[in-house]
Amino acid sequence: MKKIFIYIPILISLIITIILIIIPSALIPNGYELAIDGYILSRTLCILYLLNLLSKIGFYFLKKHSNNNLNNS
Repeated sequence: MKKIFIYIPILISLIITIILIIIPSALIPNGYELAIDGYILSRTLCILYLLNLLSKIGFYFLKKHSNNNLNNS
């Protein structure tokens, strides 16, 4: 049960980042339609955060899988 509370913030941040990448207009506030530099920067940061989060999740599952193999041997 405690593990669910650990995974919830990770899943929420992953979902929000994916939504911001899919709907890029959410990154541009009203009145700043011409501020394209900030849009490019914020989109790039979202993509980098998503890649970082996915790599951390991948390494976590890889480490967990290798620990299970060592315990079963």
